[in-house]
Amino acid sequence: MLILEKIFLDKNSILKIAHRGCHDDFPENTLEAFEAARLSGFKLIELDIQLTQDLEWIVMHDQDLLRMTGQSKKIKSHSLKSLQENFIYLENKNKNKKYKIPSLKEVLAWLDQYLYLSNSVENFIGLNLEIKVYPDESRGLDNQNIANLLLKDLDILKYKKNIMISSFNLDLLKFFSRKFYTGALFFIEPNQSIDFNFNFNFNFNFNSPLFLGLNKSFFEGKTQEDLYLFFYQKLGLDFNLNKTALVSYSFNLKNKQDLADLNHCASLGVRGFFVD
Repeated sequence: MLILEKIFLDKNSILKIAHRGCHDDFPENTLEAFEAARLSGFKLIELDIQLTQDLEWIVMHDQDLLRMTGQSKKIKSHSLKSLQENFIYLENKNKNKKYKIPSLKEVLAWLDQYLYLSNSVENFIGLNLEIKVYPDESRGLDNQNIANLLLKDLDILKYKKNIMISSFNLDLLKFFSRKFYTGALFFIEPNQSIDFNFNFNFNFNFNSPLFLGLNKSFFEGKTQEDLYLFFYQKLGLDFNLNKTALVSYSFNLKNKQDLADLNHCASLGVRGFFVD
């Protein structure tokens, strides 16, 4: 069993995942935020990746640079070089300090420094790459193309132990499920009926490691029986529970209500939490 699996499936501990790194003192999704998360003891760091106009992977949550840099450039309409000419400024702190928008290749080079340490749970450091790209006919992108572009940059033998892939684009995950630990992400309103249909076929390899990630508000007022009904009877999931973990997002550990919500989710069997 991979150490990544052990961390997710350990029922005696709760996994806290650094959501976009530690961004109290550094901007989200920067190398500085990722290093701060590592130094703070996080074993897993979540980051968002998108494709630039020249089909390079860049680390950015939003579809444009406006919130992070003040520039309205759209990610998909500019090259990696053009986007990296813009710098991120940390809101309300040290506004003279500039931070670079990293490419995925630069983040992998950062991770490479610590791969040799990751042979034990205690020293493990891994990345959760959330793919924020969907099929786009105008760019000639379908899910297979998107997957191929990422797999081209990820050496499976090198990174299988330390990288997992997640997305709200659920149909994309089948191209990774036999290669990497994968995470299917959902956003479901707490009052949304659980008898609705997903336009997604869950027949890809569920014998491989997996996590199911849901927004924290989904778990409001839910019981373990509710979750059983949702995952088994409504979604028709038939997966190996010993290889599947429930994960919830996202929590501010300085917020009392978020801490209470986290404890409630943990009581329902949620094992991992994206935290800010």
